[in-house]
Amino acid sequence: MGSRVSAYYKQNPPIRFAFMPVGLTEFGFVNRPVRVEDAVVKDEATGGDVPAIRIMYGDDSITLRASIPGHPQLPLFARHEDWFRVLRFADATGTSIDGMLGRIRAGEVPDRLVIVTRTPRLGPRAGATETDAASEREQKRRDWMFDFWEFKSGGGFEHQQLNFPTTKRYQEARAGELREDTWQWQAALQVMPAGTAPKYKFTNDGLRAMGWTLPATSGSILALLVSLMIAAAPPRRATPSLA
Repeated sequence: MGSRVSAYYKQNPPIRFAFMPVGLTEFGFVNRPVRVEDAVVKDEATGGDVPAIRIMYGDDSITLRASIPGHPQLPLFARHEDWFRVLRFADATGTSIDGMLGRIRAGEVPDRLVIVTRTPRLGPRAGATETDAASEREQKRRDWMFDFWEFKSGGGFEHQQLNFPTTKRYQEARAGELREDTWQWQAALQVMPAGTAPKYKFTNDGLRAMGWTLPATSGSILALLVSLMIAAAPPRRATPSLA
């Protein structure tokens, strides 16, 4: 069993990305200035102003409506940390952080920059009652939507939208949903509240590579434990005869 797991990871090293949150409102990326600032947009339903964030990247810019408005007296990033992150990241598969930084400096691995946002479903679900609170919370989590705005090296942004995963264990991820072992999955974790991350399915790791050796080993250990319990049991005393 151990040989199978070792061989699996040699052939399929775990895919990992290293992320670093950006907490500056002004910085540079690929020789272009980046600026993050507060903004407002019009609410289509009420016509009033709602908080937003504007991100300028060279001559390009995007404005994102705050999906979870924070306290107005907090600094910009702290105010929007429940739904918004700016992250620098790079592929760290099979290497340490120092090794990854060295590969970035050598131009072997690109240093990437992305905005990730989380948008919950707005309003209560129709027909929900107080007794449905737990299932309602789970359903709300399944309704989360994640947007990724990656800064392109040539300028501008590349946008992608994915939903919270809804498939069960050993089921393939549906199209348009977060998929394990991707940078989008790991980036989305940065904007999820503690304790709400999707359960890892262990469909792409050494557990499945064990094959028949896992149940065989488990059965052998169980048989060994039963044997030890029988061997350690005290001898039965003979029942005295009344004759």
